[in-house]
Amino acid sequence: MQIDLQDRSQYLSLALFSQNVIASLLKYLDESDSQSLEHSLSDAVDSLQVVSSGNLNAFAEGKGRTFDTVETLQTLKEVWTEDERDHVVKMMRELLAESKNPKGKSKKKQVVNELIDLFLRLQNQALWNFELPHSSSNRQIRELCGTL
Repeated sequence: MQIDLQDRSQYLSLALFSQNVIASLLKYLDESDSQSLEHSLSDAVDSLQVVSSGNLNAFAEGKGRTFDTVETLQTLKEVWTEDERDHVVKMMRELLAESKNPKGKSKKKQVVNELIDLFLRLQNQALWNFELPHSSSNRQIRELCGTL
């Protein structure tokens, strides 16, 4: 079976997004680089908040660009529950707020490691979905749009 890469590129974009977040988290752990962490996590928080809000206007304005297809939204839903997604946003916000403070390094390390694990799950699912395409059913599409 031949894979149409152009049609499947949204999965690779999601995997790259996850990899960028993971890389900035690792760089923060290794080098205390809060600048790349701030940029990467701010984008991730913004994208996940748009998904949580369900605001279609925000998608139209390009604010939810990471999760702007049914496939990326479905992948996100396969990996994280709504509560986990909210927890990820909360952890990222706390980490951004505390990244300038040198105290509490062990707590930050625990949060960073948890975020890395969560984004690894998202990356792996995106790559899995790229390799083994499955079509979304009408029910899944309606569920993602909140019409069920």
